Amino acid sequence: MFLQKSELCYECIGCARCWDLRYSQDCTDCTTSAFLFCCVGCSNCFSCANLVKREYCINNVQHSKEMYFEERAKIDLASRSAVRQATRAFEDFLLTQPRRFAQIQRSENCSGDYILDSKDCAYCFNLRECRDLRYADIVHRATDCMDLSAFGVGIELVYNSTSIGVHSSRIYCSYACVLNSSDLFYCDECRQSTNCFGCISLKRSSYCILNKQYSQDDYYNLVPQIIAHLQETGEWGEFFPFALSSFGYNESVAQEKFPLTEEEARKRNLPWYTGEAKQHSHLMQEERDVPDSIGAADERITEQLIQCSTSGKAFRISKAEYAFYRKNRIPLPTRCADARYLARESRRNAEHLWERQCAETGEAILTTYAPDFEGRVLGERAFLKLND
Repeated sequence: MFLQKSELCYECIGCARCWDLRYSQDCTDCTTSAFLFCCVGCSNCFSCANLVKREYCINNVQHSKEMYFEERAKIDLASRSAVRQATRAFEDFLLTQPRRFAQIQRSENCSGDYILDSKDCAYCFNLRECRDLRYADIVHRATDCMDLSAFGVGIELVYNSTSIGVHSSRIYCSYACVLNSSDLFYCDECRQSTNCFGCISLKRSSYCILNKQYSQDDYYNLVPQIIAHLQETGEWGEFFPFALSSFGYNESVAQEKFPLTEEEARKRNLPWYTGEAKQHSHLMQEERDVPDSIGAADERITEQLIQCSTSGKAFRISKAEYAFYRKNRIPLPTRCADARYLARESRRNAEHLWERQCAETGEAILTTYAPDFEGRVLGERAFLKLND
């Protein structure tokens, strides 16, 4: 999840230029390590946090090379039970470590989290090379946009839209419009198109309303009338209503970012998927039937259905997955891919900013660590001093 230029990483989140890294988060240029948090340039480290250019450390304690490998050999990460035990120990260790208020690097006048090489972006998350954005998420190379979710690459002047990209501009309340598109209102999956209103799946089109072709003059006469009507009904400037969605709220990314119960969703008139669980004629393997160690599992496991220990859904391990686990000595999963993804997502803070004070200096900070988080949250200057 959110990995950049990394290889042979497993269960990692927000890492860049890492190799052979396991069960780690927010690390850069780290190799051959496991259970790291917010480390930079570390190698052969285990269960460490906030370290820079260190080697042979366990729980942030320096060891000799021989002692490190002796201690490391006591923990068999090819065993699922050993990984769970190490995970619990790592979580307890992290409770004793200070946290950086936000992952904002090489950026100026920005608030949010996971922002890189950007300027003047407020309440934004997962940005790279952006300028003058407000309330944006998962965007790369965008300028002068607001209320935007994905994805960028040379876009500008986009409002209240999602999945807009590749040199497009002046897109309003639209979805998935890309490839040099411009001046689109309430459009869905249009590309290389300009000056369209309420259109779906058009390509290389101009001056269309509801997919009907108009002359340039007629288009410019009709659009203001449509806008005036939408202003009267209170719909102008709002995104497409939930009623148009083909999916239930609980099937969408919205459930990941802003989780609701079925009852809460129903009260808001949101669609909810309640399909019956699929019945399988094959006997499903439960967690206790899956070998604890990858060394004890053979390829026949790929022919069997496994019951997810979290959701109860059936899933199968492919032969390619099995080969990867076997080669890298990783225990077989007992949770389906969706459950594992949600577990990784839960390790990141919610995309909400809170006002707090730096635990070291007392300066005001905006952070994703909620007021009830009991750990020490540091501002940028105080955090950087940890490795002076």
